[in-house]
Amino acid sequence: KKKQLLNIEKISVSCEQIKNYEVIVVDDGSTDQTNNQLLSHSNLYSSLLTLPQNRGKGYAIIKGLENVNQGFVLI
Repeated sequence: KKKQLLNIEKISVSCEQIKNYEVIVVDDGSTDQTNNQLLSHSNLYSSLLTLPQNRGKGYAIIKGLENVNQGFVLI
């Protein structure tokens, strides 16, 4: 089965056409400087969820989805 790659340019154009969107970042209990880097670039996202420990990608996605306020979701 051939993997399909996303065309980032198409996504960028599509996102420009969407007026109401948010970017939710989930820090899944990182132990490096990820959280500090995210905090210093807070203009890049709408909300930051910091989980106390790593519980896996699926849990992080669920927590992110629980905080969605707009109708369009791209994971």
